[in-house]
Amino acid sequence: MSGQHHLSPTPNSVEGKPITLIGGMNGGGKTTILDAILLLLYGQRCPSYKESGISYSNYLEACMHRSRDFSSNQSWIELKIKAFLDNKESSLLIRRSWEKGNVRIKESLQVWKEDVLDSYLALNWDTYVEDLLPYGIANLIFFDGEKIAKLASENDNSETTRKSIQSLLGLDIVDRLIVDMKKVINKHEKLIPSIEEDLDLNNLKTAIQERQLQLQSINQEITSTKTSLLKLNHKLEQKEDQFLKTGGELAQTRSTLISTKAKLESSLAENKEKMISLAASNLPVSMLTPLLNSLLDNMKTEKLRKDSASILPILKQHDASIVSALKEFNATDELQNNLVSYLDNLRKTYEANTTIKSQFPSSEKNIELVVRFLGGESQQLCFTAKTLVNNTESLELQLEQADRHLLLEVDESKSNLILKELKSLSQKIGEVKESLVRLEQNYQQKEIEINRMTMQYRKNLETILEVSNDAEESKRIIEYSIRTQKKMEEYKKVLKLKKLSDLSLHITEAFLFLIHKTSLVSKVIVDNDALEVKLFDMEGIELPKSRLSAGEKQMLAISILWGLAKSSGRQLPVIIDTPMGRLDSSHRLNFVEKYLPNASHQVIILSTDTEIQGQYLSSIKKHINNSYMLMFDHNEQTTKITKGYFDGEAI
Repeated sequence: MSGQHHLSPTPNSVEGKPITLIGGMNGGGKTTILDAILLLLYGQRCPSYKESGISYSNYLEACMHRSRDFSSNQSWIELKIKAFLDNKESSLLIRRSWEKGNVRIKESLQVWKEDVLDSYLALNWDTYVEDLLPYGIANLIFFDGEKIAKLASENDNSETTRKSIQSLLGLDIVDRLIVDMKKVINKHEKLIPSIEEDLDLNNLKTAIQERQLQLQSINQEITSTKTSLLKLNHKLEQKEDQFLKTGGELAQTRSTLISTKAKLESSLAENKEKMISLAASNLPVSMLTPLLNSLLDNMKTEKLRKDSASILPILKQHDASIVSALKEFNATDELQNNLVSYLDNLRKTYEANTTIKSQFPSSEKNIELVVRFLGGESQQLCFTAKTLVNNTESLELQLEQADRHLLLEVDESKSNLILKELKSLSQKIGEVKESLVRLEQNYQQKEIEINRMTMQYRKNLETILEVSNDAEESKRIIEYSIRTQKKMEEYKKVLKLKKLSDLSLHITEAFLFLIHKTSLVSKVIVDNDALEVKLFDMEGIELPKSRLSAGEKQMLAISILWGLAKSSGRQLPVIIDTPMGRLDSSHRLNFVEKYLPNASHQVIILSTDTEIQGQYLSSIKKHINNSYMLMFDHNEQTTKITKGYFDGEAI
């Protein structure tokens, strides 16, 4: 960016509009804004500098604008924030600037509090910023889509998550106090002869120091082993890519594929035989269903003619006997006339049936055969035929695919060599993992020993102090220091449990809020010892993270970030760079509708033209207070900031 550019991402909490939306194409300067804020706040501790691998002076020089026609000699970043200092809200203006000197870059930091330059605040800024926005939790509120994807892909023992939780707990202050009390005790022990001369106490103290050195050494080994494991995993991924590119997987499965092809050919031949056999059955007759229905109608008509012809002689005799009986029983004339009329009409109907012309002879058996065929046999034959045709097409497709794969050229010698390397790497990774487990177990064992010996040391020290008449003031200071250590250790345990309980609740609430359907997960708990995020179902049974879908894993990652931010106890803004670049499509709308408007009182979104657009933009438009566009000028080789959004849309 060249010249001065101004952004005003102030939220409108009254109208429920916390979002500032900044649009820009890839390479247009979105990440530059995020990096600039982190550089301003943390200087040499900012993540982009740490990842650059160059000196800080060279990094600052790289942050100066350069183009074909112009190169800047000075750059600066200004940020105005509202923050609590001395228990009251204050307005701060922070300015970090740097310029080229004769030898190296000169950097300057200035801070204005309520528009008054505060040199003391600037001089101690690294300390103050840890109270305002601790570096350890910055990655919880300033992150990108890549961060979400990384958290989602990590296993249950995510080192990234564990470090974030450790930063959130904020127990380092308590630990520093315990160490300071230890220094006070050591100082005053030297003033009491009875302590200095106690052989058992000194031996115990020496043993504790030795184990502490061992603990430091083991910790260094753990760090080194984890680094080695990361390198080996990266190398394994590279080799796996090489293996696939050389057709190694195909070479390994060629014999299986040949066997599969033979089975497919056998199944196809068997399928075709069944089709031939079916064609020789009554299947072709199923094609004549309309004619069969017509035939059935004719056969029923012929049967009716026959039945009518057979019944007429009997009917005439039957009618005559009924009329005779009516006369015999002196039935009324009206009844006799009505019955005779009815019988005449019935007889005429049967006589009419005998005149029907039929094209086909019929019988009960023939009609039953046709009805049975049309009623079930035909449908079953057609279904069987369709199934056989579908199976044949599927088998032919599988055969075609097998043939195509078998025709591919494979460098088996090269792939076998890479496979050998893969096996060696996998074995090495297994060995390193086992070594890491042993180191961590050893570390825990040393911690237990140190704690046990420290308690014994304090007990022995207190016993000596009770009987000693030397240096009363030093005795009193040591006694109170020991009490303080004990209280701080108790406080540390209680504080840790409380914060982890709150964090577990916040992550659970966030996850269940973000998931768009009933999830297997009922509760999320952060383990007190290992600081691992664990999932539990409705029955309280622990669930492996692998049971979640890809989208659910991403929602869990967002829930962890959201829960950590909520548990920090600070009202902090959230800045998200390219939020949906790696997000699973099935959960994008939930992320936009549920997370973005509720992530914080102030949310800044840096989006490409393929992310917050269409239905996603419509769903959060009512929560947007400001919108900007980063427009890259190819002629001037610089980015300019304008009001608005993609396609000139004003929000």
